[in-house]
Amino acid sequence: MKVACVTEGETEYVCVPKIVGRLGHVVISNVHAGGCVDDWDLTFERKILPYVKTAALKSPDKILIVVDREKRPLCCGGLASRALQILSVGLTAENLTASLSLVISDRKFESIIMADYELMDRLPILSRSVSPDFGIVLDGTDPKAVVDRALKPGKKYDKVRHGGALASSMRLEDLTVQSRSRSLRKLLKELT
Repeated sequence: MKVACVTEGETEYVCVPKIVGRLGHVVISNVHAGGCVDDWDLTFERKILPYVKTAALKSPDKILIVVDREKRPLCCGGLASRALQILSVGLTAENLTASLSLVISDRKFESIIMADYELMDRLPILSRSVSPDFGIVLDGTDPKAVVDRALKPGKKYDKVRHGGALASSMRLEDLTVQSRSRSLRKLLKELT
């Protein structure tokens, strides 16, 4: 499957294509939309839609959009419905068609790439295991904050470098890893 990726942040820009490729698909384009603004509709109308239109011109089998829920009060499903409606109307206005898949990380993309707790515990920047502090699931949390509290002195978690390494090595097929992140399960479902 040929996939065009439209992502919100730098971490997603680096990690999503790695995951797509690991699942056997070909990334034909990858763009970083430069972050979302507070207003959900404006984010999709002004930031995401132009990239989706451009991606549609490349005739991918699927356009995969990955954004964060952040602190928005609406559930991911409600946000996704609204976003997909905006994107569909925008594509139709330009006489473009595309198969769209939207994944909303709840609350941040780290809830996806940090779901392999065993891999996380082996990060050399950590002074101790973080998995006991993560809880049963990562959705609705900020696992990076947990990681930041467990860093060795003078070390820091680099969202691009460490995130990319996690995306390259996490056990995507492991059901226990998948069970820790509804957002990861959604991403995998959209790519199968």
